[in-house]
Amino acid sequence: MEHKICTVIVTYNRLPLLKEAINALRHQSYSSSILVVNNGSTDGTYEYLEEQNDLKILHQENVGGAGGFFSGLKYAAEEGFTFAWIMDDDVLPDKDALRHLVDAYDILSQKETIGFLCSTVVDVEGNMANVPIINERKANNGYSCWNKYLELGYVGVSSATFVSVFIPCNIIYNVGLPYKEFFIWGDDTEYTNRISMKYNSYLIGKSLVKHMRTGGAIDLVKLTDKNRIRMYKFSIRNNWYINKQPFYHRKIKLINYLWYFSLIGKLLLHFQILKIGIVLGGILQGICFRPTVRFPKKNK
Repeated sequence: MEHKICTVIVTYNRLPLLKEAINALRHQSYSSSILVVNNGSTDGTYEYLEEQNDLKILHQENVGGAGGFFSGLKYAAEEGFTFAWIMDDDVLPDKDALRHLVDAYDILSQKETIGFLCSTVVDVEGNMANVPIINERKANNGYSCWNKYLELGYVGVSSATFVSVFIPCNIIYNVGLPYKEFFIWGDDTEYTNRISMKYNSYLIGKSLVKHMRTGGAIDLVKLTDKNRIRMYKFSIRNNWYINKQPFYHRKIKLINYLWYFSLIGKLLLHFQILKIGIVLGGILQGICFRPTVRFPKKNK
């Protein structure tokens, strides 16, 4: 059976990468409708998208990646699609990436309700990237069961980044949409954890995508881009909020809280007072942060 799939790309001022991503999606072995959510780009993205006849376009002001994925998933659900396949504008899927996700869903959904599936991600050098967190949920015998379908190349996970995530739209109606208030950073961690708390979710080994970002995780101590430094407050605020949620074990919560104080200590050693202010401001905002879960409208 052919599924009705909406592929959602969120973009902001990365037109050359966006063109590559769209080209890769146009050559998928499994067809889908492509929706591009343009977050107020000023680099010619608007003009380019308006010339594309085979794409669905949603232009909006820059509400961050979180706001972009909120809008994209809302559109996919309300327009009657069965699935949403979401990614950033710097992701190049292998030609069979979507087909492997669909095949895996067709197999797994006969056994259980699936929350989300995600792809195997590599960086430009072929190294593993955006590695999801393995689900440590215990089976009746006390052992973790993340390897339940390992012979098929499927690994149980609890969270993933929005680099290539495949979500049944009925799940969106059940758990709501991502928090658009997050703006940037952490929205994917919160949302996929929110889903996997209720429904089993898996990494699909054969579904391959390349993330065109260079460098590893962001290190605030080494960060020099002034705009990125200012934006880092969203990372602190959002992750402080996430750490209060029930999907983290008490021990993990403690480790995460200790990381904040370790970060402040490192910044003190490097006399980076401005960055300490960013961290403390983010923590204060995180303590009071109360985003609202919103749901797509039901189709009549």
